Amino acid sequence: MGDEPGMYVHAVESGARRRLTELLTAGGPAWSPDGETFAFASSDGASTGVFLIAVDGTDLRPLASPAGALRRLAWSRDGSTVLVHAQDDAETHMWAVRADGSGMERLIQLDAPTGRDTAWSPDGEWIVYARSSPGTPSHQGLTSLYAANVHGGQLVRVTGGHQVFDDHPSWSRDGRKIAFIRRPGGDRPVGTTHIAVIDVSELFPDVVANSDTAAGPKGAPPLRP
Repeated sequence: MGDEPGMYVHAVESGARRRLTELLTAGGPAWSPDGETFAFASSDGASTGVFLIAVDGTDLRPLASPAGALRRLAWSRDGSTVLVHAQDDAETHMWAVRADGSGMERLIQLDAPTGRDTAWSPDGEWIVYARSSPGTPSHQGLTSLYAANVHGGQLVRVTGGHQVFDDHPSWSRDGRKIAFIRRPGGDRPVGTTHIAVIDVSELFPDVVANSDTAAGPKGAPPLRP
C-alpha cells in the first residue's frame, strides 16, 4: 500500500495516506479499542516480535513475544491485552500479551490449523476462532467457528455448516451474537460471500450475564504471576 515497505494508514474520505513504520515487514495490524494504537507483528529476518505504535507513527514499542511465527493479533475489549497466535513447528498456541509490556501468558494450545481472525468475548472468558472442519481434507480449506475457554481450554463448536468456509468472527458487545463471513468451500463452485450472524446466548449464557454494555467491556482475565 505504498512505494516503500512498511505499515500505512489510509484515510477513507480524503484518500490521504501516511506511513507509520519503516520496518520491512509489518503484518496483522490490529487497531486498539480506543483507536489510539496499532498492534502488529514484525520480523527482522531472524525472529518475529509484537510491537505497538501510536496512530501518528510515534511511540514504537516492542512487547514480550512468544517464539514462532506470529499472526492474527486481536485486542481485548478493554485494551489491556493483545491476543497472539504463535505457530512453532507443528504446534499453534494462543498467547495473551500485556500491552503495558509487563509479560505474557500462554492460554490455549490448538490442535488444528486455524483461520485468519479471532475475537475475544466481551467478558474476556472465551475466544472464538476458525479452525479446519473435522474430517475434511486440508486442501479443501473448510473451516467452522469454535470457541475456547481461556481457563482450561474447553472447546465449543459454534458453527457447523456443510461445505462452507466460516471465518472473521466478531462478538457483539452484549455477548448474544457472533457475526462472521461465510462463503462456499470444498468442492462447491465459487459463489456469493455472506455476512452471517448466529445467536450464541444459549451456548454462552455466562458471557451474556457478565457483559456490561453500559459500563463497557471488561477485557481479558488477569495473568498469573
